[in-house]
Amino acid sequence: MITITKQPTKYTASENKMIFELSSTSNDVIYYNVVIYDISNEIISKQKIYLPPTSNNAIFDLSRILKNYVSTPLNKYNTSVVHSHSNTLSYYLKITSVNGAGTEVDDEITSPTYNVYRGFTPLFGVDDRYYFEPLEEAKFLTNSFDSVIHHSEDINLFFIADNLSGLAKFKITTNYSNNSQSIDYINFINSSNFLHQLVITPDDIASTNSQLTTNINSIYVQAIGANEKPLSIKKRFYLKKYRCNLDIIKMHFTNILGGVDSYTFTHSNKSLTTNKTYITNNSITNNKSKSVIHVNKVYNYSLITQALNDNEYDYLVNNILQAEEVYIEDLNGNYQPVIITNNSMQILRKRDTKKFNYLTINIETENEILISSLSISNGNNGGFDYKLDFEL
Repeated sequence: MITITKQPTKYTASENKMIFELSSTSNDVIYYNVVIYDISNEIISKQKIYLPPTSNNAIFDLSRILKNYVSTPLNKYNTSVVHSHSNTLSYYLKITSVNGAGTEVDDEITSPTYNVYRGFTPLFGVDDRYYFEPLEEAKFLTNSFDSVIHHSEDINLFFIADNLSGLAKFKITTNYSNNSQSIDYINFINSSNFLHQLVITPDDIASTNSQLTTNINSIYVQAIGANEKPLSIKKRFYLKKYRCNLDIIKMHFTNILGGVDSYTFTHSNKSLTTNKTYITNNSITNNKSKSVIHVNKVYNYSLITQALNDNEYDYLVNNILQAEEVYIEDLNGNYQPVIITNNSMQILRKRDTKKFNYLTINIETENEILISSLSISNGNNGGFDYKLDFEL
């Protein structure tokens, strides 16, 4: 009889090892036939796993195969709501054992269902749990500290939950500059997917509570179950009041854990590089010796943060430089893909430099980005606010 003696957790990040160990009560097993199926019973891969000479147990890792089937979606939404995503993989194994004569020895077994999402997480422990369940307070898929955002910036929190999580809704506590507070709820409706995205739009929160978006000081987010039992660690967002002479450059990037984080840069420098392709002309028919037939252009931007403390600096370096997908949100709210050109960066500490430090991220893109030119808006519109941003 075949036994799975070691297996991954129910939910595994794609960059983590997905180790299986197989054993059999039969003594003449040479290798195992392992067939990987997705939840729709389609074959993903077939593997022959041979026993090592000195052991009766076969060990193998499926992470290199399965990581290619998952991704983190990066979509913009205009309302506060929970979205479920199918960019994940649920799979199971069918396993048989084979002897030296090529004959199947044991009866075929079918494994439980396992689930994979894009990202990397440390081993689950008391303080590092990323799966919502009734008995523990979980974490969202972000390792950012208390986040500072512009009042026009949406909040995106990714999380893992299923029909056993006990998750009912999200409690949104908002504090305003007039010392008032509002409490709103966003319901969670479970689907067959386990990767979800909580979107919170400050405009929605302010409008619902008859406030101006620019009056919001902070927003606290927490997942809750029945009887308002907390199911997640509380996440805090502080809304920053930027001065009128600053740019507003919103970057969105896939973080290490598998979610999407954002950061608003406040200074930028732009340059344009072109590469021209020429042909040599016939001097009889054309008085020019050569002509341009194609121009490749690349826009380069240097994005500069505001002063950062050590935790902020370390977080941005570790996550932005390792991000697989990076987008800049332009003036019209469109996400434009960019490439980070920094390959290395020194992680500075205030104790060494004796000051708060700034971080410069260099990006390139084929198309010019319409960076916020701080246009004047009214009421709860995002972007530049005349009253707020001219308070110098």
